[in-house]
Amino acid sequence: MVASQNHTYLGIPAQILAIPDPAAHIATLLLSGARRGIVISLLDGDEGGEGEIAVGDRVMAHARFAMSRSSGAEARETLAILQEMSDVFLGVG
Repeated sequence: MVASQNHTYLGIPAQILAIPDPAAHIATLLLSGARRGIVISLLDGDEGGEGEIAVGDRVMAHARFAMSRSSGAEARETLAILQEMSDVFLGVG
């Protein structure tokens, strides 16, 4: 889960693969092994001067929106937590 501007949401780590339509703020990302379309307008030029979202950037995705930028370490940590939650739910391990 990610806290951002007093809101909490379940963010799934993803990586931007392409930005086929920058004017529409739509990007293609890799999310859990699948390519998905995602809205990037919430992040374009808004992260403390980090500039526009670019191919290769990592983001936290929620409901087909890129909600925040992410580091590789944060992505690995989040994926490990999600896997642990899945294992508990499924009774694995």
